[in-house]
Amino acid sequence: MTLSFAGLSGHGKTELATSLGSLLGTDICNVDMSKTHTVMSLFGAAAGYQRSSGGSPLNNYLASHGGQRCVIFLDEFDKTKQEVRESLLTILDTGIGMDLRSNTVLDVTKSIWVLASNKGDDLISKFYDKNLKGKSDSEKRHVSIKPLQHDLYKLFIEAYTPAVTGRISSFLPFFPFSRDEAAVINHKFLRTLGDDVVLPIDLHSRPPRPVGHVHLSLLRDGDLCKFLAEDYIRELGARPIQNRVDGFADDLFMLYKDSKEEITEATNSGPHIKYTLQLHPVADTFEAAIREDGTTFIPSD
Repeated sequence: MTLSFAGLSGHGKTELATSLGSLLGTDICNVDMSKTHTVMSLFGAAAGYQRSSGGSPLNNYLASHGGQRCVIFLDEFDKTKQEVRESLLTILDTGIGMDLRSNTVLDVTKSIWVLASNKGDDLISKFYDKNLKGKSDSEKRHVSIKPLQHDLYKLFIEAYTPAVTGRISSFLPFFPFSRDEAAVINHKFLRTLGDDVVLPIDLHSRPPRPVGHVHLSLLRDGDLCKFLAEDYIRELGARPIQNRVDGFADDLFMLYKDSKEEITEATNSGPHIKYTLQLHPVADTFEAAIREDGTTFIPSD
């Protein structure tokens, strides 16, 4: 199966491919096609040639997953050369590959290939603005994306040639986020931060984890995440949201290191160090800030 993930950067193509691998119980092979300029860099050198024993990340992944379900994520597929794209034609068509290190035939019929690119992002954005923007989830379910998929198909024929495009089983457009979706992404990133800092302090791990045993609460998390969703910029996707959360991580570290109590690994045996992320009023708007637990700027009910 060959899928095309198309749309604006930062809208979840890599995350969906990774989740697909998790559902199948396998790791994924992620290849940055913008840095893959030759067929040899994609598949490795043929047996007998210098450095052929090393293979390539893709070659070695396929060899170790022969006959198994697996996911190959070819990122920035539009940014490599046409000859590199065309080197995939046989393996995508037949499901038969070759381990070039040993000239061994590989069964890759159960593999899922994901060709990810920004190609068609203008078409996708215009379709979203005309047909989906501002609609509820139930209303969106009644909007057919087949006309958009047809337009993407024609665009890809022009960009990648009919031979490459004909191997694609389905086109999956990635639309801009709604405000509610951006709020959900904020919540996901914040919960990930909370999951990271609640782990025990460990100064002997590599790398060491000096910040830990922390309980980070989100006060009025719904309002908080909707406010933070204003950071979302369509052209940048989830990256500004992640950057804001990274900033909160830095703020938490500064508060943590300025703690009046000495923090060592022995701290793990005591109560969690508590902090709260919340909104507080500033002039005519609000600001999100982390404070030690108990320092509250606005009522919690």
